[in-house]
Amino acid sequence: MKTGPYSRMSRLGFCAFAALVCAVPTAAQEEPAFGFGPAEPASAAESPADSADSGVLSLSGEASAAFDAYTDDLDSVFAGKVRLDASGSRGEAHIGFAFTASGSASGTASGTASIAVDEGWVRAFFGKADLEAGVRKIVWGKADSEGPLDAINPVDFSDLRVTGQMDRKIARPMLRAGFSAGDFTRLEGVFVPAFVPNRFALSGRWAPAALDESFNTLFAVLQSGGQSDVAQTLSAKIASAFAPETADPKYPQYGLRLTTSFASQDIGIQYLYGNRKTPSVSVDSTKLFVAQSDPLESENPTLVFNPDALRISCDRFHQAGIDWASVVATLNIRAEAALHLTEDLSGSDGAVSNPDFAWSFGFDRDIAGFTILAQGFGSIVLMHDRIGVSPDDCQGDADATSTRILARISRSFFRGELDFSATVVSGIEDRDWMCLGEISSTRDALSIGCKGGLFGGRVDGDLGQYLGNGWVSAYLTYRF
Repeated sequence: MKTGPYSRMSRLGFCAFAALVCAVPTAAQEEPAFGFGPAEPASAAESPADSADSGVLSLSGEASAAFDAYTDDLDSVFAGKVRLDASGSRGEAHIGFAFTASGSASGTASGTASIAVDEGWVRAFFGKADLEAGVRKIVWGKADSEGPLDAINPVDFSDLRVTGQMDRKIARPMLRAGFSAGDFTRLEGVFVPAFVPNRFALSGRWAPAALDESFNTLFAVLQSGGQSDVAQTLSAKIASAFAPETADPKYPQYGLRLTTSFASQDIGIQYLYGNRKTPSVSVDSTKLFVAQSDPLESENPTLVFNPDALRISCDRFHQAGIDWASVVATLNIRAEAALHLTEDLSGSDGAVSNPDFAWSFGFDRDIAGFTILAQGFGSIVLMHDRIGVSPDDCQGDADATSTRILARISRSFFRGELDFSATVVSGIEDRDWMCLGEISSTRDALSIGCKGGLFGGRVDGDLGQYLGNGWVSAYLTYRF
């Protein structure tokens, strides 16, 4: 067992979270009333049955039908969500289901259908404290999107037509405890017992080029050389790292977050111990091929590809972060900063990613009825000069910095019945971009609209690699 400072930091963070959970029933003893407000004396005429928490039950949801057109295909999609909520003075509960059915109108792809729990949780109130357990999506930090502090839930990148922050999050089983010290200060702790990485498409139009091309080429070479069994072993290893069938309970995640406000300044600080959501991939070139000898021809050994030379891991890290939000000169400003310390503190271990510094800064303002939003976010790899060459080092081809700029303009017309928005995201180092646009009309519970996206720039960039995946979607949505 490790006894260095890195391991002691993780044990200290877990003890702090455990102390917060244990403090919840203590707070319940100090504050006899349930809920966040002060206790109110029961009426003399009120019976025990009358004072029981009757609760409120509500059902809501939405259903949507859409046709998505690409340059080479046409998809039909039917999707929906159903949510059931119950609330009372002692607690509340939520269960939500999401279902999707899609098919290709041109017959180039088979239809798919799925239904899953979107979120489901139960929360209990104990005076100023609360305790929650279930399958959840939560947001930490103040950035509008892709903030470095919002690292609890993994993200689904298997379909880049899904652009909503909460829609892309993957709900995870978790335990969350909170304590409110006054109206503006809150301490929150989260424990996630099992880990899954971000989700990527392993094939098809949304598969990252590094997976869809490099590994497929390697499989073809192995199979042509009569090593189909090795190719299957390698394929299973990659799939288990990028798309595990079950959550891995060996890597629990936990974190603490404190938020407060004073003099129109909103401040948050947090600590998180967990795993990077994107796997690190490296190859030990010294073990890439191993010699196998035929007993009858021992002098002529055959070199066989060794799948164990491919190292895939979701690196453990400590995160220390801070965020700030305020109004400065009519601008609503939000900023985040985070330091990620991996186990490669020297920067020389090719199988583990280097520590890095991540940041986000943005603002929005209303001008002549339009809402203008701008945000920059990125990271700086520490000790970049100590990174080895690819493929032995998992960051062998990585730049020292990664920077993206997001700009969005939106406006509502006709008293909110017509909405328009346009968003551009640009990668500075990759010199690529993505452009999204949407216009919709809403009356009562019915919405009809059109949205679409384009990609461009360098084809080896994270966004430019999807140059041929431009799409447009017409949809009809009913909410209840």
